[in-house]
Amino acid sequence: MREALQVPFDPTRLPSVYVIFEEEASLPVFEAVSEWRRQYSDWQFVLNLQGGNFKKQFQRANKIEADYAFILTAQGFQEDYIEIKTLKGVDMGSQMEVSMSALPAWFSKNKG
Repeated sequence: MREALQVPFDPTRLPSVYVIFEEEASLPVFEAVSEWRRQYSDWQFVLNLQGGNFKKQFQRANKIEADYAFILTAQGFQEDYIEIKTLKGVDMGSQMEVSMSALPAWFSKNKG
């Protein structure tokens, strides 16, 4: 599984998602990102295993100019949702809660 997480970031390939996560949610995060990479191969997922607080992770997301941040928490996995924050474009700064079952529609809508 570790090998699947080490995909190099290509800033010319869009759209991109930077995955921000709580350390307590590490295992479900790794599983979710691996699955998303399989299902949505036309998206790029960046997962920095250094972790850190959310502020530091958002700084990393901005540094690589990611389009979106997926905010994954233990509570979100328990309640079957993630938070998605738009980091670029007209909707920059907007944040929404998306249920796991609604993710396929979100990916289709935001393909670019």
